[in-house]
Amino acid sequence: MVTGLPSIPFISTIKQTIIDAFIILLSKQIKKQAQMVEMIHSISIGYHSFAAQQVANELDIPHVVQLIGSDVTCLAPDFAISEFFKRWVTQVRFFIANSQSLNDSFRRLTDQDILIETIYRGVNTKIFKPTNVYFPDHINGECRFLYLGGYINKKFDIPGPDPKGGDLILRAWQILDSKSAGRAKLILAGPWINSDG
Repeated sequence: MVTGLPSIPFISTIKQTIIDAFIILLSKQIKKQAQMVEMIHSISIGYHSFAAQQVANELDIPHVVQLIGSDVTCLAPDFAISEFFKRWVTQVRFFIANSQSLNDSFRRLTDQDILIETIYRGVNTKIFKPTNVYFPDHINGECRFLYLGGYINKKFDIPGPDPKGGDLILRAWQILDSKSAGRAKLILAGPWINSDG
C-alpha cells in the first residue's frame, strides 16, 4: 500500500486500495496547485490532510493542520495510535486547536510530544469594542440573530450531514419564536442553504 495506511480489520483490501488511490489522486491535485506556495494549511484531519502532507514532504514546505472538533472527537483511538497516524502527526509542522479542551483531547489521543497552538475563535472584546452603538429606528426593539453556519433542508430525525447545527437551531428557534411574539428574528446564512423558511 502506497500511503502506508494501517490495515484495519473491517476495511477490506479492495476498500483499502481505493483509499490509497484516493490519497494519491488528492496528492497529485494538491501538488499541481502547490508549486508556488510556501506552506500548506489543512482544515481538519482526513484523507485530504494525509495527501497534503505527502505533497508538503515532496516540496519540502511546512504543513499546518487546523483541528476543528469533530475530526478529533470522532477519531478512532486505534487509528490515533497506529504507525501511519503517528508518522503523519510527527511530519505535520504544527497543529492549531480552537479551544484548550480540543488541544488537550488531541494530545491525549496521540500521546506524543507535538506542537499544538490554541487559537480561540471569535472576537477579543478586550481589544475590539463597539463604539457609538445605536439601533436604527426601523428595528423597533426587535432583537436580531445572525447564524452563519449554513443549513441543510432535511427532516431533523433523518441521518445525514448537518455540519454546523443549522437544523437544530432552526427547531429551537421555532419553539422560541412562538414565545417571543415576533420580537426576535433569526437570519440563517452560509453554505448549503436550501430552505424556503
